[in-house]
Amino acid sequence: MVGLRESREFNNKMVEYLSLWGEGGWLQVSWGCANVLVGIEARGFIFGPPIALAIGAKFVPLRKPRKLPGEVISEEYVLEYGRDCLEMHVGAVEPGERALVVDDLVATGGTLCAAMNLLERAGAEVVECACVIELPDLKGRERLKGKPLYILVEAH
Repeated sequence: MVGLRESREFNNKMVEYLSLWGEGGWLQVSWGCANVLVGIEARGFIFGPPIALAIGAKFVPLRKPRKLPGEVISEEYVLEYGRDCLEMHVGAVEPGERALVVDDLVATGGTLCAAMNLLERAGAEVVECACVIELPDLKGRERLKGKPLYILVEAH
């Protein structure tokens, strides 16, 4: 998507991207099942807002520490190479809201699991996750508490 010069080009690429999720595309699966689309820093910010617009959901960013102004809640997690943390504005999601979580990659599942924990602590229900790439040999899907995970590419 680098170098897209017009919003029409960006829109066309997003439609192409979304149509790759099975017959009818991921949007038809997700339409109406959620009112919050959560994007994980940073590539989730590229895919998240257009998907949120397409399904009529609000967009909520999850960021690395000290990037959001104001009051935040956070969730620390372990990565294959160390520790990290995700933050979200207090009040960004309300109890009872239904969330879709979008990121670029699922490897060990640590980041997605932390995002789900953060959202659940705020009272939201995570209904689905979507990533562009999955590294299935690292078994990250097993940490997602049985939530559906939609991916475009498996990399072995």
